[in-house]
Amino acid sequence: MKKSFKKLFAVLTAITIILSLSVPALAASVNRDQAKTIALEDSGFKTDDLIYIKVTSDSEDGTAVWDVEFTAEALGLYHEFDYTVRKSDGKILDKEYELEAIPFSGTDEVIDKEVAKGLAVKEFNIPLAEAKFIKAETDIDDGNKVYEIEFVSGDVKYSCEINKNGRVIEKEVDSIDTFEEKLEITFALIIAWILSIFGK
Repeated sequence: MKKSFKKLFAVLTAITIILSLSVPALAASVNRDQAKTIALEDSGFKTDDLIYIKVTSDSEDGTAVWDVEFTAEALGLYHEFDYTVRKSDGKILDKEYELEAIPFSGTDEVIDKEVAKGLAVKEFNIPLAEAKFIKAETDIDDGNKVYEIEFVSGDVKYSCEINKNGRVIEKEVDSIDTFEEKLEITFALIIAWILSIFGK
């Protein structure tokens, strides 16, 4: 009986030790928002400077990590970062940085679609996460390439044109009031969602 009790006590003690070691490890796990904060603090930029950010869960050599990609605009330049942040303790395992100038007039270059979308929401002071995009495509306006961006936030539709230099050249704000307008927007959002999955 005493031997059985000693064995049971030994097993319970072992379980207690294992739990005491694992719980702190779980508590120290870094979440998506914390990974974003770690990357931003290291870059020196703030959330208000961002025109694009994406945080995805990934694995690198068997280690769980967060991949944090973002673009900040400052002094007419795009600062592009790509961080790899370890989930267990928030350590930055890798960091890539690129600096790009906005394309000048007279070239055929056009800014990236995601950058154009980011510039559009920033123009209207709408958080990127709250914008539901209906349209984001290139067009020709007076012989020049432009991006036509349309998105919805709440009961308001925002539209703008952005030239290849990243400048907003036209913008419009429309309230979505009637049932017909809401139905039209809903249909447009469904089409945009389908195109984003299957492509044009």
